[in-house]
Amino acid sequence: MKKASLTAPASCVRRQRIRLTPLSVVLMLALGYSAPLFAAGAVSFNTDILDLNDRQNIDLSQFAQAGYIMPGEYMIELRVNQTQIPEMLVRYYRARKRAE
Repeated sequence: MKKASLTAPASCVRRQRIRLTPLSVVLMLALGYSAPLFAAGAVSFNTDILDLNDRQNIDLSQFAQAGYIMPGEYMIELRVNQTQIPEMLVRYYRARKRAE
C-alpha cells in the first residue's frame, strides 16, 4: 500500500504577493506609532472593590506608576544567560523626592 503525501510538489504551489496601497501603509504607521501612547497612560485603581470604611484617606497614587514595587524585603531568584544565580534577599526602599 502506498502512503499518501500531504505536501504538494513545488510546481503546484503558487505564491501570492501582498500588495500594499499607500492608504494601508499610512494606516499601519499611524497605528504602530499610536499604540505606545495608549499603553503609557496613567493607571487608575477602583477603590470600590476595597472592603474598607476609610477609603477616602488611602493614597493609591504610588500604584499609578508603571513598574512600581512596594518598599520591603523580597527573596529574588535570578537566571542570567541560562545560569541560575542563588536566591538572595533584596531590599527595596522608597525613592526620595528630588528638590527642584
